[in-house]
Amino acid sequence: MLDDANVLRQRDSKNTLGVVAAEYQQLVEPIELMQSDHDARPINNVVIVGLGNCGIAAEVVQALLAPTLAVPLQVVKDGELPQFVGKNTLLVLASNSGDNTEVLACAQQALALQNQPQIAIISGDGALKGVAVSNDIMYTIVPGAVAGRFALLHMIKSLLSVLDMFDLGARTLLDELAASAEWLHNEAAFWEQGVPTAQNYAKQLALIAVGKTPVFYAGPRTAPLASVWKARFNQLAKNIAFAAAYPAATYTELHGWKSHPVEKPFAVFDLWSEFETESVQKQFKQADKRLSGKRPKATVVALQGNSVARQILWGCVLADFVGIYVAILNGVNPAKVEQIERLKKELQ
Repeated sequence: MLDDANVLRQRDSKNTLGVVAAEYQQLVEPIELMQSDHDARPINNVVIVGLGNCGIAAEVVQALLAPTLAVPLQVVKDGELPQFVGKNTLLVLASNSGDNTEVLACAQQALALQNQPQIAIISGDGALKGVAVSNDIMYTIVPGAVAGRFALLHMIKSLLSVLDMFDLGARTLLDELAASAEWLHNEAAFWEQGVPTAQNYAKQLALIAVGKTPVFYAGPRTAPLASVWKARFNQLAKNIAFAAAYPAATYTELHGWKSHPVEKPFAVFDLWSEFETESVQKQFKQADKRLSGKRPKATVVALQGNSVARQILWGCVLADFVGIYVAILNGVNPAKVEQIERLKKELQ
């Protein structure tokens, strides 16, 4: 089925496979920060507010900067600002649509503070952009041509660009993203729809996962990738999925596999990185060994790239391809997200 051009065209009528094949371009597109003047106040902590793919992008940035960032960075995925937010906080509000209820609530809370934080906004052409313009707040626009769930790389780059504006150590990563674009393009070419299943890793992974509930495991350095894969199965394939990261999974979830037979309707995927510590790599292997006969054997997805950043980029784009191919196998349209749109309207 996945090699039938007519089936692909019918079930992917919006050509999301073509959109994903061009995602590498987001790494070299310029990020323009409007109203970017600021008072150069000291930044003692960073708070990024974002839900869905914006929240995942924030977690990717948090993971990539963890070894070098000199101030705490917290990701908020609800409508309440932490009490510590104040004058020396850099508060980044991110919404692909610009109309996320929780992010807008945090914006109003921040504006009401006596000691307002330094605020930056990343928004689509919605209400959040209006907040930025009317309050003379630094902002950048998410391109409307690409649906938010396919703009993850753009959001990652936008967040890093804001942090770079405040000299928070993001410049090296921004340069690495730009330098990785052509490499990522070449890697993703092997997953495109015209490549037959026998040579197409994305199609092969989709066939392993279809009809099952996937469970994705990652290590701490690439933990956001597990969330990316979970989200892509939920959003694109309309297929429930779960995600977790070692070492925490060793002490919690591994017990949950033991009480039932191996014939479970799950597919386990280990997102494996050579950059994880020896201890974490050992936990991946021990989990499969100890749970033999209690859960399906894990399919190891060996992340490619010569750095953690490149491996995360590689894993993000592969997740999009796999999610779309599973959608096609499931007979659903990967471009439609009716439930999310309906919920957003009900919350307004």
